[in-house]
Amino acid sequence: MASFPKSGNTWLRILLNQILSDGTSDDINDQKIGFNFSSSVLFDEAFGFDSSEFSSQDFRATQHMVFDWYIQQNQSMVLKVHNIFDPAIFAHDPDWYGRVGAVYLVRNPLDVLLSAASFYDYSIDTMMHLMCENKRSKETSRWMETSHHQYLDVGNWPKNVKSWLDADIPKIIVRYEDLLAEPVKYFGAILDFLGLACPRTTLIEAVENTKFSKLQAAEEKAEYGFGEAVVRGQKFFRKGKSGDWKNSLSDSQVDYVITHCGGMMKKFGYISDSNVPLTELAEASW
Repeated sequence: MASFPKSGNTWLRILLNQILSDGTSDDINDQKIGFNFSSSVLFDEAFGFDSSEFSSQDFRATQHMVFDWYIQQNQSMVLKVHNIFDPAIFAHDPDWYGRVGAVYLVRNPLDVLLSAASFYDYSIDTMMHLMCENKRSKETSRWMETSHHQYLDVGNWPKNVKSWLDADIPKIIVRYEDLLAEPVKYFGAILDFLGLACPRTTLIEAVENTKFSKLQAAEEKAEYGFGEAVVRGQKFFRKGKSGDWKNSLSDSQVDYVITHCGGMMKKFGYISDSNVPLTELAEASW
């Protein structure tokens, strides 16, 4: 389950967890699938020792070993991935071809910008430079390096999207906005891709159980909030809307994002041929 951060990956994994648990799990932190590929927990299990002393470079240099180990441990599994697609990690062994596939979720970067700025507690301008150009500073040192000693090479938004678009593995690419507008249709297509087709009634129930208002209520109910929040107690599920950027971004911020992300935005129907943001998404051309 791959995506640039704050593109709906968590919601999609919770939806899938509803299907695989027959809707019996109402604890938002009881997610039995979608382990974070870059979490130190997986490194600890793979190497058999505490990886807390690993540097970012150590994590990056050994990610392919952890991926191989995890595949060997699991006949069927789902991983959460924010990394760019790197064949040296995800496709370096030809024996894995056909056994490794991807569901890639893409979201309008104008909305990603707002959600990520709120999540990481950065200004919009700071997050904009990170998302569009991967420009880092002392202020943004925790970008993709958390207290769990995770290291994720996410690249910038267009690089991340293009890497998965070009990945030579079986994959399905879905826009977050389409999943939001027609969850039964597009989640059904994802389940078909995964070989997990289920009765329509089960699918509808899973969608109902994971409405954003219910996820927010479940997060509020959890003693320490949602476990994937950067800071304990921080609200993870913010708005889950499409098009909220129109209420918060300045014209210059919108222009900046389009300047740096326009090629991929056009391909996915977020802007017109003349680089104007679209109120209703155009048909994607990937």
